[in-house]
Amino acid sequence: SSFCGTLRAQARFACCTSPRITLFLVDVFFLGAGMAVVEGLLFLFFADTLGASHTLLGATVIMTVLFEIPLFAASEKVMRWLTPTQLMACAHLAYVVRVFGYTLIPKSMPALVLLFEPLHGVTYALYQLTSVVALGRLAPAGLENSVQGVRSAVSSLGALAGSVVGGAVLQSAGPNALYRGAGVLVSVAGLGYLC
Repeated sequence: SSFCGTLRAQARFACCTSPRITLFLVDVFFLGAGMAVVEGLLFLFFADTLGASHTLLGATVIMTVLFEIPLFAASEKVMRWLTPTQLMACAHLAYVVRVFGYTLIPKSMPALVLLFEPLHGVTYALYQLTSVVALGRLAPAGLENSVQGVRSAVSSLGALAGSVVGGAVLQSAGPNALYRGAGVLVSVAGLGYLC
């Protein structure tokens, strides 16, 4: 059937087209895992470890969106200024600085998390722009939309792995090990793709 043919074409695209595409999707997996560690477990860290108030937790969400929306709004200009590879490097750098920064915040000053929250908007917006545009350009004719499903599936599998493994690491080793470890994994995956 054509559905099974599309699935086979997606699998060939992900695994057999070129090492560049495969490494990009591996990077998408690890960045999805890293973002899940932040999105799913961060409030536990802020509240339990740093003693953040509900007001501060709400303010962190506002800060992320305040930087995400303008980047999406200016996406055409951003994509003209920088290549997809450069944008992906910026997304990784913003993620790594953010998660390492969290581990440096003293318990007596939880409001400092607001300094790092804009970096989520940068990571998310640049990652979305880059992954959609880059895979769209690399997709075989007729599969431009289908490869977005591949990207979404790989990112979702990464998010699932990040949530499960991240929860176990948070419980057994604590937030510093979790966020620094996530930063290292995302760095390695990004460097693998960039090289």
